[in-house]
Amino acid sequence: MENVSPLWENPIVALNIKDEETEALVNEIASLTGETTTEAVRQAAKERLERLERPGLAKLARRKPGQRSTIDPRRDAESFRRWLETEIRPLIPEGQRGKKITKAEREELLGYGPGGV
Repeated sequence: MENVSPLWENPIVALNIKDEETEALVNEIASLTGETTTEAVRQAAKERLERLERPGLAKLARRKPGQRSTIDPRRDAESFRRWLETEIRPLIPEGQRGKKITKAEREELLGYGPGGV
């Protein structure tokens, strides 16, 4: 008979997804990338963790769903500046901050194409 460790000593626990939408999303990612569903979930979790570990994002991540900033950017110019610094700037990767965009990039963001809007 094989020597098998008790179940409670095995650190690997199966992930059981009971949400149809989540399962469909993972299957679509796996299909598009050629990964297994396990690899797709692992990569998605790694990417999200990397985003959340950016400076300033940990505070945003701890908010409850639907919880808004206490700063009202519409109040005045100073509130708007503070809101940009605390809520928006942490979302921008450090290497991109302060980088000027080209006219072509600006037009693409605005939805301009060869024939105009």
